[in-house]
Amino acid sequence: MLWHSWYATSMSKKNKMQKIKSFFLWVGIVLAVVIGSTLIWPYLNYANSEYWHNRGRAFYEKKNYEKALKAFEHAISLDPEDTSAYQWKAAVFLKLESYNQAIDAYDQILAYSPDNPKIVLLKGQTYARAKQFEVALEIFDQAISTGIDRPVKIQNGTFSFQYLLLIQKSIALMELERYEEVLSVLEAAIKKSPQDANLRHSKGAALLMLERFEDAIKCFDYALQIDPDSTKAALAWNNKGCALFGLKKYDDALKAFDQALLLDADYDSAWYSRARVYVSLGNRDSAVSSLQRAIALNPDHKQNMRSDEAFQSLKGLEVFK
Repeated sequence: MLWHSWYATSMSKKNKMQKIKSFFLWVGIVLAVVIGSTLIWPYLNYANSEYWHNRGRAFYEKKNYEKALKAFEHAISLDPEDTSAYQWKAAVFLKLESYNQAIDAYDQILAYSPDNPKIVLLKGQTYARAKQFEVALEIFDQAISTGIDRPVKIQNGTFSFQYLLLIQKSIALMELERYEEVLSVLEAAIKKSPQDANLRHSKGAALLMLERFEDAIKCFDYALQIDPDSTKAALAWNNKGCALFGLKKYDDALKAFDQALLLDADYDSAWYSRARVYVSLGNRDSAVSSLQRAIALNPDHKQNMRSDEAFQSLKGLEVFK
């Protein structure tokens, strides 16, 4: 019995020791896994282009563009065909106003995807932002000539590629003051989207620059029928007022500017144009109050006023000083 008791006690101690050893072995394994994953995981991330891509986007959202750029470049070094990283890289360069580098990034994408419509548009727009309008036109014309047309998703919706090309071409031509060509391009765009108020307004603006005031007014009226209530409608009313002013229909012009201000009370150009009408009507007090409001909203109007022939009759007043 004593032997049996001793044996049982001895075996119990061995079992306890075995359990203790097993527990410490388990703890060791867990610690090894935790420490190993802690040490290895960052290296796994650093070798993952998606990790750097997401990191770049996070920096971009925080407006830390230099770090964003480095992150996207790291993503590209790991995956040279990551066209999305190139596009984000271009977006960073645009924020930094480094237009040539942005164009280089778009070219990298086009090397992998030559007919990518969105990138063709963005490349052309970037040349336009760099004031290289002729080069932008070449890009748009070349894309138009291919006849390739597919849906393109942009910030405010999905549109036909050819339609978007025509819009961008008209903007570049407008900047070059080639207004007759603007009209031709916009007519083609209107055929694709007859109910687009922006197209009617843009056509009216080109006609206004050509001093075809009656035709311009028709375009602005059409745009206002389609979209009577937005801030863009305020622009249409303002430009209609400018056309009426050109026709010396001062009372009607004043009503148009007032309509623009009803839609957007802080529309500085409408206040400025309103002042011009009041000068023509001989109402100097109202002209001065409108001018003061325009200058308060946009100080640049102070200099505009001094060189504007319409306001020379106010030269001796306080507003001119």
